[in-house]
Amino acid sequence: MLKGEGRLALTAFKANGEPEHPKEFCRKFTSQAGVLVRDHVPISIQEWHKPKNPESGASYVNDKMKKFLWDTLLTKFSLPEDMTEGQKNKVKEWTWKKMAIQFQSFKKNLWDKYKNEDPVFDDNLVKIKDHWPAFKEYKQSSTFVSRSKKNTENASKKKLPHHLGTGGYKSGISKWTAFENKLMTA
Repeated sequence: MLKGEGRLALTAFKANGEPEHPKEFCRKFTSQAGVLVRDHVPISIQEWHKPKNPESGASYVNDKMKKFLWDTLLTKFSLPEDMTEGQKNKVKEWTWKKMAIQFQSFKKNLWDKYKNEDPVFDDNLVKIKDHWPAFKEYKQSSTFVSRSKKNTENASKKKLPHHLGTGGYKSGISKWTAFENKLMTA
């Protein structure tokens, strides 16, 4: 978590709720969202969203936990006072989407690194110690394995997969604009 007493003020947002200005605070906002997810959401929870099929028995992050994560994040960041409730809800929804991606990525990276062995539960991993057996059991279950296999098959059907890297379009646009300008001047 961020250290210090003060709150960082976010001043501008895109239409979808993504923080836009100041840039250094936007990066910290996104990073802190990931920190909160890793610290407070147990890895034994299988899904971020409530499953469409309640008979699946999959555990998910409930609304109370999502609200806690949002409120905790707002202890370190402030939104403009003139923001409407609708705009605040867009920021909250965008943040929850980002948290969902960070939650799934964290679990995926954890499994990729430690699937054949149990990790040493020190430093950053001490919080997952109690949830590791349930997490491992789910990842090795027939439900997860069949779902993973189906997703791999679907991904292999893509004819034009993107290769934008970790920054996606956000980091690519500036490169493409510079390249385009260079071509136009030439």
